[in-house]
Amino acid sequence: SAAAAAAGLNVPRPSAKPPSLYHDYAGDVRAQDLFVEAIEECRRKGERHRILYPGSDRFEMERMDLYNHDAICTPCLILQPSTTAEVSSCVRGYGAGVRRCIRYSRRTGTELGIPRLSIAGGGRSSCAGVVDGGIVLDLSRMNRVRVDVAGRTAKVHGG
Repeated sequence: SAAAAAAGLNVPRPSAKPPSLYHDYAGDVRAQDLFVEAIEECRRKGERHRILYPGSDRFEMERMDLYNHDAICTPCLILQPSTTAEVSSCVRGYGAGVRRCIRYSRRTGTELGIPRLSIAGGGRSSCAGVVDGGIVLDLSRMNRVRVDVAGRTAKVHGG
């Protein structure tokens, strides 16, 4: 901040992508990187779902908005799709990330923790299914409802 700079303090800015020394994510950063690579590779042309990393301002805002404030978790990543195609892409990327972690572990002889995938449906979540170091598929951007009066059907998104 400007006040810290004026006081001569060297305050680090949060990183947008790990590895970083400035955020409180305590999980396996190598596994996190493997998952990000896999998710990015599974993204199809035109898809713009957000991938939020610990330490970024948007991550912290979404993390605080996503959870019950009595049970704050620090996930590995927060994925925010806005269409069903993007949800599919995120899930494919998660599966590819699991396979990458297993291959990496076998090749190097090191054990990587595989983050659990949790679904958050928008609004406040109790954090019951989310653990520290997990990957959150946050559907809060998918908040549309379409009603077909003639067909007597409704299509409701998960957020």
